Amino acid sequence: MPVEPAAQPMSAPAPTLAAVVPARRAPAPAGSNDERGAGSMCREHNRVCNREKAHGLAKSGLACTLAPVHVETVGSGPRVVLLHGSGGNSGWPAQRSLADRYTLIMPTRSGYPPNRPLENIDFERQAEELLEILEPGDHLVGHSYGGVVSLLAAASAELHSLAVLEPPAFGVAGDEPAVAELVSELRPLWPTDLPPEEFLRRFVETVGSEMNMPSPLPLEVEASVRAMMVERAPWEAEIPFDELAAAPFPRLVVSGGHHAAFDAVCDVLEAHLDAERAVLSGAGHSIPRAPGFTERLEEFLRRARSGVPADARHRAGRPPSAA
Repeated sequence: MPVEPAAQPMSAPAPTLAAVVPARRAPAPAGSNDERGAGSMCREHNRVCNREKAHGLAKSGLACTLAPVHVETVGSGPRVVLLHGSGGNSGWPAQRSLADRYTLIMPTRSGYPPNRPLENIDFERQAEELLEILEPGDHLVGHSYGGVVSLLAAASAELHSLAVLEPPAFGVAGDEPAVAELVSELRPLWPTDLPPEEFLRRFVETVGSEMNMPSPLPLEVEASVRAMMVERAPWEAEIPFDELAAAPFPRLVVSGGHHAAFDAVCDVLEAHLDAERAVLSGAGHSIPRAPGFTERLEEFLRRARSGVPADARHRAGRPPSAA
């Protein structure tokens, strides 16, 4: 469903994808003397894999053992895992400046290019895949559908912090009129046999946005829309409130103040998870592009690492300067 940085259908726009690097040499066969390094191509991808966790080449010379998930890593310092929403991984451009102080781990969820396409995309399976990537002490940031996946995975992870940005976990607030209305309008789209362009048009119109993509859709955009079309409806997710509330790491919930349904979900998450709350307007559902988001995120990361608790102003969703 919802998308990520430069491509979040929930706020409207059409997906904008990171450039795909042309395929290079396949990995060296097992037992060969051809050392191609950790940045070589894996057979299941068409972009360089540079995960720090050994997966294939670093140990055996075989193809990637985590074939469905391409992971891009940049920067140095404490690890921050950034998980995108529906519509594809645009590479979190607004957060790239954090690479001067943090190691940014940016998986592309299975089923989205450059990963191979899937017939079905399930948030539970993707939570398992995310756990394969996470390491003890990571900071985890999940946007939109990636936020739902992050909430599920975080219950079983040893994190330093968790931040979720408008996760469409509508099931936690199904009694709210705005949530019930939005779900009733979206439900006919999953599943669907509509062509990708018509699906995208109906989706953005349902969430109150405008279709601003060329017709026909560019091939890379169509591939991401096709992935979005086979995602399991996020309102089916059962969020593990008890496990998350008992976890020792701090939690941050962010909304954009643009849609009552998302605000309602974030309010429920704030209450049940004893989380900090922020409302950052200006970018609709594309929270990573909202003015002030990167600064708010880094401030949260710093406090999480230092063990400094949030004060009342942070929990009220207002920066200290607003007091």
